[in-house]
Amino acid sequence: MLQYLLYFVVGGGLVALVAFLAQRGNATLTIMVANIPVMFLLNMLLTYKAGGVDGSLMYAKAALMYLPFYIIFVVITMFLIPRLGMPLALIPGSLVFIVPVLIRRMRARRTGTLQRIKEKAVIAGVDFNGEQTTSQAGAA
Repeated sequence: MLQYLLYFVVGGGLVALVAFLAQRGNATLTIMVANIPVMFLLNMLLTYKAGGVDGSLMYAKAALMYLPFYIIFVVITMFLIPRLGMPLALIPGSLVFIVPVLIRRMRARRTGTLQRIKEKAVIAGVDFNGEQTTSQAGAA
């Protein structure tokens, strides 16, 4: 439980630092702290501590998967801020993050369906291996 309190304090400190840098007008440093390297490195460190190498690799792969959707989110938000204002501009962009979840669900459902079909075929005795499917024409 103490580790989660530490995560909360570190995350809150990072958010406070980002707000402080943004108030000072240093956009480049704010972006560096808020987004790309600092948050990723901090999350990788915490993920490695909790889940080891496998957890870190899984986090890194997921981060890469979400990168295009993050870019789309930023572009949509930039486009809508002057038209709708800040709170309303975030909503349509945030919906973009639902797309990877839906894609993963559809893949899992399709993979699960194919696995069930294969299992039924094996149970019914219709399992075709390589020897059974090769042509035996002309074999002496």
